[in-house]
Amino acid sequence: MRFTPHRNPHFQYESDEPVSGYDSLTDTEDEIEDLGEVLDTLDLKSRFDYVRKVCHYGDASPAPEVVDRTRESSVEGDEAEVATKDDFDPLRYFADMLSDRLEQSKERVLHVIEAEEKRKRLEEERRKEEERKRAEEERRRKEEERRRIEEEERRKKEEAEEKRQLELEQTRKRKEEEERRKLEDERRRKEAEEAAKKAEYGKTNYAAVEQQYFKYKQDIADIKRDVVEKMKEPANKELKKLVGVQKRKINPKFGQLTNSEPQWQRIMSQIHGLVTEAKGNDLAYRWLLNFMAKAIISQAETEVTVKPDSAVPLAKLALNLLIVFPEFEYYLMARFVKKCPLVIGYTCTIDTEQGRLRMGWKRKADGKWEEDIQYDERLSGIATVYAVMCRLQIDATFLGCDAAQTKHPLPISRAWTMMSRLVNLPLELATSVHFAVAGMWWDSCAAQICAAYGRQGAKLLRVTCADWTQAVAERKYSGAARLRLLGEDWQRGGELKQFKGMTSEDVPDS
Repeated sequence: MRFTPHRNPHFQYESDEPVSGYDSLTDTEDEIEDLGEVLDTLDLKSRFDYVRKVCHYGDASPAPEVVDRTRESSVEGDEAEVATKDDFDPLRYFADMLSDRLEQSKERVLHVIEAEEKRKRLEEERRKEEERKRAEEERRRKEEERRRIEEEERRKKEEAEEKRQLELEQTRKRKEEEERRKLEDERRRKEAEEAAKKAEYGKTNYAAVEQQYFKYKQDIADIKRDVVEKMKEPANKELKKLVGVQKRKINPKFGQLTNSEPQWQRIMSQIHGLVTEAKGNDLAYRWLLNFMAKAIISQAETEVTVKPDSAVPLAKLALNLLIVFPEFEYYLMARFVKKCPLVIGYTCTIDTEQGRLRMGWKRKADGKWEEDIQYDERLSGIATVYAVMCRLQIDATFLGCDAAQTKHPLPISRAWTMMSRLVNLPLELATSVHFAVAGMWWDSCAAQICAAYGRQGAKLLRVTCADWTQAVAERKYSGAARLRLLGEDWQRGGELKQFKGMTSEDVPDS
């Protein structure tokens, strides 16, 4: 039979010896009754009643046989034992049995306590082991993070060093390329000059002219890459604002030019001061030079086309800028050739889009090419400024230079080369624009050509106005007809007309 002491409130104890009190059991009836109640709670009441029936308390004589049918199977052994023992003490029997069971319960409790303590100990050990593992994992994670950061920093340093080395290498290659290009440009320039010197009627080296044209075309591409696009970079945002301020100060000056020498002096002085301020920054300086080159060509396309006399102050301003800022020639000549390649005598066919673009044609807003008359007038205006620059003499009115010691950047020989290449051009390439430009060239510098070259100059004029125009008479170009009239007037003894020069009258700035 299973005994569970904790189910009975009588056996809830704190003493280490819960059964010690049973050694002094009395023989009173009350005690027996109390024991019966206790045994009842332990499901032992039936056995106790059976014993009481077998023998009375204090009497060891045998009792009549009483069978407890409810516990028959479990009491048979006890019956035999009681029958054979005259000194059987039921209280002692049950007390001993109770004591044994209490001892067993105590042992089980102690075993449970021991098992719980072991469980707690193992749980604590497991927790500490997990904490140790977590700490180890955290240490490994931090170590890996440290190594990762160190590796990332090392990689960034290596990338930065590689980038620096790459930039140094690119800078070195760029400088080498620039030096090579300068040498090549110088070689081409010398070849072009030699070709110009050797040029005679019918013997112009147009291959050299084409090389010269492509040199200026490459200059335009380089300017766009090294100046225009570079200024647009985010790193140059503030610099762009500063040069924008200078640009807005300079731009109106070109439209204020008149034939007034005092006014011209003031405008030239102001532009010179504004550009000089930018020389401290190479990119800003080059950007302003490129801007002024474009502004001069734009003024020639619009103002000079309408009023040819306005070419004189504009050409003088451009020539003075070439003298005080020698780097300006690189930008100005590139713009001249891009917009009007006739200034160096270059011509190609215009039966393709590429050919028209080379010859300076523009498209209108609707995508169509501009009209022939508009194209002829634009190029005539540009060529006029170029020719006037060639014919001007450097004198004391030029600012920032010693007239006696200063070499002319565009001497009159450039105007000779321009016209000789045009008249030597194969007739199948000649169009109305060539004769329109030649007519403005005549107005701009024909007198200076005759003064500089004498009989050879006069010969060039006769070929231009007579032989060349007669060769295309059937084409009925208006420019060729005007040029022929100018030549006839000159050959009848008339003077070669010139544009009005500068005057001493002062004009207030607008």
